[in-house]
Amino acid sequence: MNILLRITTLGTRFLFVIALAKFLDPAHVGLYGLFTASIGYTMYFVGLDFYTYVTREILRHPEDERGRILKAQAALSGCLYAIVLPVALCLLIWTDMPALLIWWFVPILVLEHFNQEVSRLLIALSRQITASVVLFLRQGSWAIAAVVLMTLAPESRSLGIVLALWSAAGLGAALLGGWAVYRLDIGGWRAAVDWRWVRQGIVVSLGFLVATIALRSVQTFDRYWLEAIGGLELVGAYVLFMGVAGSLLTFLDAGVFAFTYPDLIRHNHQKEHGLARALVRRALLQTVAVSAAFAVASLIALPYLLKWIANPVYQDNPAFPK
Repeated sequence: MNILLRITTLGTRFLFVIALAKFLDPAHVGLYGLFTASIGYTMYFVGLDFYTYVTREILRHPEDERGRILKAQAALSGCLYAIVLPVALCLLIWTDMPALLIWWFVPILVLEHFNQEVSRLLIALSRQITASVVLFLRQGSWAIAAVVLMTLAPESRSLGIVLALWSAAGLGAALLGGWAVYRLDIGGWRAAVDWRWVRQGIVVSLGFLVATIALRSVQTFDRYWLEAIGGLELVGAYVLFMGVAGSLLTFLDAGVFAFTYPDLIRHNHQKEHGLARALVRRALLQTVAVSAAFAVASLIALPYLLKWIANPVYQDNPAFPK
């Protein structure tokens, strides 16, 4: 069940990117790429990769103390939103992002961040199937709805419809995720926020955050750089091919790495270093196998998909090999 949900989510995201290229103008696909990159990058600053610290602490504490940890994480995020959101919105306005996308930025950012943190918590507490359902609602359900709508109703082929579906699915995932956390019967919510503990967590998380930003910045600023030198249509072509490639990373992150990380922490706490090394080797083999299968499938399918899209921007763009 769990693996099926993950594979389905991957497949729907893959089809969604292809459908965007088929039914939307390349410039609008480019705008969508800039928007998603902005959402993803801002999430790092409102989250600070604090989950890396929270996951370790959650697994070390009994259930009646875990609410205190989650409450402290929520308090930190609230403070970060107050600082980061005005800066992010000013930058979006400065880059001439369309007003439609700016209006949708805040609700989608909040829902994506909340759902991501809930999914990480559920995985850490071994609620993998629930986490997979939340992931499917958050990423797969609205992608299916968008593909169906754009196929059957030409008037729905717009970024506004896409973002509305994204928000609706995010709200549904948030309600399910919140209910799942409530059902965990976690205690400690009434405890005061321990800001000393929060500061300690920030120090621990900053190393992870710097590494993450260094890696992910390339996947954010490359799109703005391409827009500056080649326009939105070039960004649209880039989004298509990077979206196909990125679906592999999404699947590996959600289907392999997210499940490996809590077990690694658990083995480390229990001094089971042999089991930890075996888990890393297994994750490596899974990564290689999935990547190889994905590469073969892409090589076979992409030429036919590009022919079906039938847009010269994607087929003949000199930035990409034919």
